Amino acid sequence: MGDGSVGRRDGRCGMRPARARAWDRFIVSTAVGALGAAAVLFASEAQADVVTDYVAANARIVCLVLDEYPTVEGIQGVGEAIVEDGLSPTADGEVIARSVIALCPEHLPELHLFVARWNGVQA
Repeated sequence: MGDGSVGRRDGRCGMRPARARAWDRFIVSTAVGALGAAAVLFASEAQADVVTDYVAANARIVCLVLDEYPTVEGIQGVGEAIVEDGLSPTADGEVIARSVIALCPEHLPELHLFVARWNGVQA
């Protein structure tokens, strides 16, 4: 390489052709996208499993409490207890809804009033 040239001895710069580099970028971006989608999917499934497990274990208790306190405040109290158990406010709403729909649909009116109150809708 004493002739002042930089790079490989055969005169090529050592880079892969543009088409090959584009293909590499495509593969990497597809892999990253797939990993991101998998992370979101598994995170959602993990949350859903927590809710499903909680409903399976506690739906009867949710309904018994609502039998004692069939009011919007009763639903709020159940939700607060569920959050104290470690679930998120979103998950507690799902637990209450699933429990009421599955085991005590007679409490649907209170649930609708609760949702309307927190959505700012006049019921």
